[in-house]
Amino acid sequence: MSNGQNQISWIRRRDWHILSSGAQMYTNDERFAILHTPGSNTWTLQIKFVQRRDHGTYECQENDVQHDGHEIASLYQPCDLFIFHHPETNMAVFPFTRKNPVGGNKGERERA
Repeated sequence: MSNGQNQISWIRRRDWHILSSGAQMYTNDERFAILHTPGSNTWTLQIKFVQRRDHGTYECQENDVQHDGHEIASLYQPCDLFIFHHPETNMAVFPFTRKNPVGGNKGERERA
């Protein structure tokens, strides 16, 4: 959450399991990974060796945190419409791209 960036989290809606927050994973299933290039606006949830039990909606949450540390807004984007399943590798990826470029939204937080 440094440099005024919002925290990105991925949630599996079936059981409301938080899969990741930033680059930190919160699952023991090693098939799940977060792909993110520092400085980019895209955070991608990758699932390797997709199985029937992986079916469902995965939600991307972007938390906007005020300088006092309290969450003031959340953006929820259901990502089941953005599933890319590659049949040769049996892999699914769910990309999420921020609307504002990283570091491109200077406002109250940076003036405080």
